[in-house]
Amino acid sequence: MRISKIRTILLLMLIGTGSLLSQSAVKDSSWLYTPEKHFWFPNSMPALLYNRAIADQSHTIWNTAYHTAAPVPVGSLGPAKYTKQLKGIIPNTTIGKVVKQALADNINVILVIGDGMGTVHMTLPVYMNLANANNQETMFEKIMREGESGFVLTNTVNGLVTCSAAAGTALATGTKTRVNMVSVDSTGQPLESVLVFAAKKGMKTAVVSDASITDATPAAFYGHAVNRDDEESLAYQLANDNYVDVILGGGASLFIPNNKSYKNFEEFANFPGDFNQFSGRSDSLNLIASFQKNGYTIACSKKEMEEAPSNKKLIGLFAAGGLPSPINRDSSTHNVPTVSQMAQKALSMVSRSPKGYFSMIECAQIDWEAHSNDVGGVYKAVLEMDDILKVAYDFYTKNPSKTLLIFTADHETGGLSIAYTKVEKNEIEKYTCLNGETWVNNTNPLYFKEFKNLSLQKLTIGKVFGMSKSLEEFRNNIKKFTGYEISIYEAGEIYQAYIELHGNVKIK
Repeated sequence: MRISKIRTILLLMLIGTGSLLSQSAVKDSSWLYTPEKHFWFPNSMPALLYNRAIADQSHTIWNTAYHTAAPVPVGSLGPAKYTKQLKGIIPNTTIGKVVKQALADNINVILVIGDGMGTVHMTLPVYMNLANANNQETMFEKIMREGESGFVLTNTVNGLVTCSAAAGTALATGTKTRVNMVSVDSTGQPLESVLVFAAKKGMKTAVVSDASITDATPAAFYGHAVNRDDEESLAYQLANDNYVDVILGGGASLFIPNNKSYKNFEEFANFPGDFNQFSGRSDSLNLIASFQKNGYTIACSKKEMEEAPSNKKLIGLFAAGGLPSPINRDSSTHNVPTVSQMAQKALSMVSRSPKGYFSMIECAQIDWEAHSNDVGGVYKAVLEMDDILKVAYDFYTKNPSKTLLIFTADHETGGLSIAYTKVEKNEIEKYTCLNGETWVNNTNPLYFKEFKNLSLQKLTIGKVFGMSKSLEEFRNNIKKFTGYEISIYEAGEIYQAYIELHGNVKIK
């Protein structure tokens, strides 16, 4: 027997006996072939074990916790001159080039990006409508049916699998670059984004995201960095270059001086996050003052955003980092706007411009939940994007001959798929057809009644894991907040893995 086969058998034995329970087990078994070491985040073992435990119920398969090279969807509405270029299989640079063509012709552009959204992510709400016998189209279907649709190849300049920085750069500039580079070419030279191009023409511009506004995707539309982690510089560029008229999202910690907290600034009196949290900057720059000097209204709550005057520039920062995931929103987050509410405000402001506008709206949480292999969280985040597209569609219909609406993704995250399972002999289905022949089925294709369980999840699985203080409570919370029931043995595997990552928790 070959050594590789022996290693595989030993690995399966370890999994079967429960010995491969935690991240330490993966680290200590370097002599084994362990895909988890290469295709999952170091801290994702609890999610991996959870998805294995519910696999027979959910039929959800994650191939990795990272980005993949899978093509992503694109749908567009607007003048045929531009939309006909966005059908079929296209490189992501085509979107940036087409957007620039439209802006040069004084066409309004609304670009909605589902970060990490592959085709399966996108179709989760489509299948849910089928499962519920709901004949209403999602906005993804509506835009693709009324306009043009296709697939986007997301590769970098020199590789197959991209990141948000390189992919965002391609969408924002029409030029491919290296991983982690933000709106610079592969040699590090700055590229002009479509947003900056629009601003120089006198058009109004907006950037909206539920991530930090200095995160890779939004930053690609206004800033330049050889490394996406240089968010302090990106925040400085945003505050001082004066290209974006409406800025809404997270990342407040990068706009106040080092060693200062939000309580030091009257502008953050209604901040819905941790009022005592300190700056994320390493210098003494006060970028809030820079925005005020440049004529921006400062908002830090939903109410302040909604009441901000439409005839001034606006920056709204509603969290220190990213905004709450859609699935975790509750009464405690009522003063944090959703992405669709931010999109409504941004579009209502920039659409007043007689010279036209460009708006980029990002749903970052699709990517974040996919990195966590949390299909319930992904489903709710995609629903949020569908709501955003409703808002965008309404603005498109106000002037369809002069507006280009595009939705797409920067890349696919997780390799999400839904698969059938084989059933036990006593569960084999049989049916006698009208002609007397017998139909036999030994698979479970995930019937709609079972798929509907996906919508029962109430919190991200990470939050469910963290709220449990005992093994039994852990198991009960999984059933209460996700709708899935697992055995005490499976709960022990997952909980043990979680404890090894968060040692402050002890099993009782």
